[in-house]
Amino acid sequence: MSKPVKHSKSTLEKKVGKKVASKDNVVQVPFSIPKNFLYSTCHTLGHDLKSPLFVVRSYTQLLQRSQDKDHLKRGLTLMYEASHKMENIINGFIELMDIYTISYVELQLLSVVELMQQIRCQLAPIHNRFDKSVTEEFSINDIKFNETYLATVLETLLNNAFEHNKDVPDLQVKISTIALRGDKIALIVEDNGIGMDLISQATKDKLKQPFYRHDKNEGGIGMGLAKVNAIAKMTDSAFILDSEIGVGTKCTFIITQ
Repeated sequence: MSKPVKHSKSTLEKKVGKKVASKDNVVQVPFSIPKNFLYSTCHTLGHDLKSPLFVVRSYTQLLQRSQDKDHLKRGLTLMYEASHKMENIINGFIELMDIYTISYVELQLLSVVELMQQIRCQLAPIHNRFDKSVTEEFSINDIKFNETYLATVLETLLNNAFEHNKDVPDLQVKISTIALRGDKIALIVEDNGIGMDLISQATKDKLKQPFYRHDKNEGGIGMGLAKVNAIAKMTDSAFILDSEIGVGTKCTFIITQ
């Protein structure tokens, strides 16, 4: 995810053209990192980095002593994978901190249909079932929100649906928008996948924490839902996660207009 768009007031006032926010559409955001967030996140970050660092160090020492070509090939492969994992962990942490430390959010009037067209082009080559599995049902098309953040929310929830349900043969993912009371709009991503056991609120809360993975055997770094949750907190939105084993998962992102 690219960094949030930030402009000075003079720059904002000069902008003209396609659905660009004026200075009146800039929402001030207080510096509001949750209590103990830095300690718990940095502590977990350190632990997550230790494992790939151990792999790199161990195979570096092995390759220094060994002339075996198979050892060399295997060691280089594992070190590459470990360095790639470390890069993803660090980038995920930086992206999360970018969200939590912004000073204001610029809002635009966005077309969800147009945004989804862009996201389809990005994700279809990654998930070969994307076009067949994803359906759209937008009763509300125009949403006033930050374009970068809304794209991040959609991409994250869609990626999670496919990554978490790789072994589901007839996976169906629906994206919809509905109007709620009080000038609120719900953006919903739901699937008919394997689901998760989210009976307790504690488990739901953990899934929104940085680096937490519900299934340790899955890939990823456990940062996606943490970013979605951070965006919700910093934009006066709400993120609701519901799931049931064998039924599927439903993610609801509620935006106030």
